[in-house]
Amino acid sequence: MQQTLEPIDASTLGHMIDNGDQLYIVCMNGPCSHGAEIIVAWLVDLLGRNHSSLERDLISGLKRHHRRFRCKRCNGYKISFRRVSGCYTGYASLNTK
Repeated sequence: MQQTLEPIDASTLGHMIDNGDQLYIVCMNGPCSHGAEIIVAWLVDLLGRNHSSLERDLISGLKRHHRRFRCKRCNGYKISFRRVSGCYTGYASLNTK
């Protein structure tokens, strides 16, 4: 018998918590490009563990709670999210032996 494996749902806030992923908000207002980390646990408290971590879903979920992010540097509302995996080390190791 062949066993069917269910795919891991890596698109929820709960998965981000379990995996140790980080979420950053980045200003998309021209030269500003200011960024800051968002505490994923805060989003889980507000939106729930099963809420999608996709950018469009985060923005619509925050709007339902009358929350809106604004850049502290330029006061712009044009923002984007960047997700960093919990297993990301920041550099690639090259083995040259």
